[in-house]
Amino acid sequence: MLVGRTAGRSDLAPDLPPHLTKLGIVSFLTAMSSAMVYGVLPIFLVRVLGITTASVGLIEGAAEGGMALARILSGLASDRLGRRKPLLLLGYAVSALNKLLFPLATGMSMILAARMIDRIGKGLRDAPRDAFMTDLTPARVRGSGFGLRLAFYTMGYVAGPLLAMAVMEVSGDNFRLVFWIAVIPAALAIVVLVLGIQEIPPRSFAPRPLKLRRHELSRFAAPFWRAIAVASLLSLARFSHAFLLLKAHGAGLDSAYVPLVLILMHLVYAAAAYPFGVLADRIDRHRQLMLGAGVLIFADIVLASAAGPWVVMIGAGFWGLQFAVTQGLLAAAIADSAPAELRGTAFGIFDFAVGTASFIASAAAGALWVAFGPEWTFAVSAAAGLVAMFVSAVRPGSGASASARVFVALKMKSELAEELAGLSAGVEKFGVRRIPASDIHLTIVPPWNETSISDAVVKLSRAAAAHAPFELKFRRVCYGPERRHPRLLWVECKASSELVALRNDLLMAFEVTNDRQFRPHVTLGRVRRLSASLSRNHSIKHDLALSQQVSSVELMQSPPQGARGYTVLASVPLAGSAVP
Repeated sequence: MLVGRTAGRSDLAPDLPPHLTKLGIVSFLTAMSSAMVYGVLPIFLVRVLGITTASVGLIEGAAEGGMALARILSGLASDRLGRRKPLLLLGYAVSALNKLLFPLATGMSMILAARMIDRIGKGLRDAPRDAFMTDLTPARVRGSGFGLRLAFYTMGYVAGPLLAMAVMEVSGDNFRLVFWIAVIPAALAIVVLVLGIQEIPPRSFAPRPLKLRRHELSRFAAPFWRAIAVASLLSLARFSHAFLLLKAHGAGLDSAYVPLVLILMHLVYAAAAYPFGVLADRIDRHRQLMLGAGVLIFADIVLASAAGPWVVMIGAGFWGLQFAVTQGLLAAAIADSAPAELRGTAFGIFDFAVGTASFIASAAAGALWVAFGPEWTFAVSAAAGLVAMFVSAVRPGSGASASARVFVALKMKSELAEELAGLSAGVEKFGVRRIPASDIHLTIVPPWNETSISDAVVKLSRAAAAHAPFELKFRRVCYGPERRHPRLLWVECKASSELVALRNDLLMAFEVTNDRQFRPHVTLGRVRRLSASLSRNHSIKHDLALSQQVSSVELMQSPPQGARGYTVLASVPLAGSAVP
């Protein structure tokens, strides 16, 4: 989804599963292999095989279209089979074996076939891989997870062209030698995938027919289709990287150094992908998408007006930056808005839409290039980017069902909340912002982005039904989590067996992974000025003899950015109790 801040808390370090690093290494090796080929392929097509620029656009567009169709089928297949790895392995194997066709190519038809097969292989693996990542990654750090994989992937697009450029320089522009060497990292990627990544099959799963039913499509909510629309518009604005290489060559850059364009673009992309992925877990995603579209427009303006290779390089750097700003965010938006059992299908639809738009963009770019020149090609891209920026700026209705940053908590009863709030009286002069009594609560499940409040309430109700009311005891008021550098003024609560059991079941119900030590507490104030002497200047630590009977759990919504005040979306009774 695109609205609101996502599932992380800014004070938590991302807790990413180890499989993401292994998938990142596989992506790095495969991208390195592909970049060696595609870094010099456009020049090889035009200079060696004598293919026109318009034909380059058709080849790139047809390849993207074939990849899009494979993506939607493989995503659906992974959901129906209940497995991701077999399709991952098939996709990577097809691409690796297909690399053998490039050094043997003698004409456009063979290059087209090789390019199509390679992209189909990529299509077979992309949707299952992203669904696999979603299965493994907690919702609150999905932007970080996708950003990390993109960083590995784009580093492959830095290493690949560097190696290709070195081989071209040493061999006297021997394109086919570059293509032969590119087979090696593609083969290594398969080895890492086979030996390094294990998938645990579901305990009970019945395979279903490979057919997408209408009622399943209806389960994708408005935030999903909105993410699809924005991604498609951005893809219409950014055609194949081949045209960046042609622009650099036309601006006077020697063939052996043309891969420098891809190196710079992907170096910027790799450096910025993870930070912007983390940012997507922290801020309003609309603003980040608008920033990405703005960077793309600026890159187009630079490239359209570039008269020398160094200006092209600057434009290519900004072209890479706009990918870093938007790609991890969009993948996390799809992951957050898709039902768990349709994640592969969701990424297949996403990739199909993006691939179709890329086909149109690349084919149109080739025609524009021939008819009007590169200036108009990049100008049209900027216009499409402007439309994408406008759509990103338009927000859906403000109802919580459209998109909400929610969490599960125990709300304090009004009399107790007033008594707890009184404990923080007078702390404002020491740089502490007090929490009003109406907002005092104990968080059980940390925040995440939710597209369906009704589904969340159902999950909450099922978990709550297995637990009886219990007593919540408050132990002492103090600064935390560290005494030397406090960030919060809080009341520590006893981690009773009933509270821990309720928390564990709720974490499981909402598919949230949280390995940090559970320190139940009620926040009374936030320290705005970090100071090691705060607890000495304003000593507040003392024991308490307070308690509350817990008879319900609440689904709560965080306030929009810049606003204050939490909203109780639903209060669900525990077994054998009634909501007061």
